[in-house]
Amino acid sequence: MGFRRSKQTALEARNWRRFLEANRESLDQAGIPGTIYEFRERFDDLLMHGCLDHHPDATRFTTDELDERQRALLIEIIVRYLRAGFGNPGLGIFGSDIHNQILRRAAGPG
Repeated sequence: MGFRRSKQTALEARNWRRFLEANRESLDQAGIPGTIYEFRERFDDLLMHGCLDHHPDATRFTTDELDERQRALLIEIIVRYLRAGFGNPGLGIFGSDIHNQILRRAAGPG
């Protein structure tokens, strides 16, 4: 018996690939290792914890390492992520003021 992905799973994978294609350069400029954004589940983990808390990470990357420019770029990426229709994974980085700013920007006009 073969394994078939559901239409919803296939759609989500396609949407993630599109998001990456549109934002890969920004992710790299923000200093996010490719092994983290390679899979949406890992990226969500990063957005929740500022590091990979629930996944192995040989890079031991943390958002605490980002400089001001990289942090601003990551905030913009998160806004784009939410605008692309990906759900809020439970943003836990940057504190509640910035978290609220991200949500307001994501809900506002493009």
